[in-house]
Amino acid sequence: MSPGAVTLEVMGILVGQNLPLRLPNADTSHMLLTLWLLFALIMGLVYRGNLTAALTLPKYPPRPETIEQLVNTVDRITAPPIGKEWRKFMLASESEVYKKFGSLMLVGPTAPEGLLMATRQNTAQMTDRRNMAGLIAQHFTRADGSTPLYLGREPILPVPAAWPIPHDAPFKTHLDRYLRAIVESGLFEKWNEDTLMEIRRESQRRQLSLLDQQEERAGAGSDPGGSITALTLTHMQGPLMLLILSLSLAGISFIGEILAIGYHKSTWN
Repeated sequence: MSPGAVTLEVMGILVGQNLPLRLPNADTSHMLLTLWLLFALIMGLVYRGNLTAALTLPKYPPRPETIEQLVNTVDRITAPPIGKEWRKFMLASESEVYKKFGSLMLVGPTAPEGLLMATRQNTAQMTDRRNMAGLIAQHFTRADGSTPLYLGREPILPVPAAWPIPHDAPFKTHLDRYLRAIVESGLFEKWNEDTLMEIRRESQRRQLSLLDQQEERAGAGSDPGGSITALTLTHMQGPLMLLILSLSLAGISFIGEILAIGYHKSTWN
């Protein structure tokens, strides 16, 4: 076969066309053809899988989870008034990461104000972890249950918690034993998750009620699909370019096949 015919057959196999009509007789050629078929199959599956994932899976910005990632990502770190002591501790630390953390701290905004600022600007909020989880669930849960905020994986400072009881109280030993049993059995974490779940559900119901009221005010003439964003040419630019490229390759392959058939017919004549 001529180099042009071989190239045409190779490209045809790669794009999923039929096998060549005349298969070689040598065993080495059979082995080469089998390996090329496997290569074309694997390349096709991998490419289609990656293309499908790139077109369908949403791309989220990188999420800082550790202190080092946080100080290299955000512009400011807000903290409530109690954060003055935290800032002093950070600036007095020997760690460069903690010093940079302290230099980025802005003390003053309350926890809800800091969380609201984090949704609009490139900032982060520092406060008690459980309190922050409750505020996010209560004030920043959307109607679909999602939220634009999250808690970092790495804690920054430990927050002690204790029960205030009289000094040398006779029931302190029993109370410590019961509290230890509750914590070790996981009941405290379970109660906390149940409370957060109930707060999220209440926030969702409130958001859905507000949406219903807005739709009622808009009247029957409003567009029911107004909250759905339609795909534009900008969104479909990649698939359209790929379609045009594929059609162009298919047209070139078709023209090449016609020229090759005409060349072989003239040679036989």
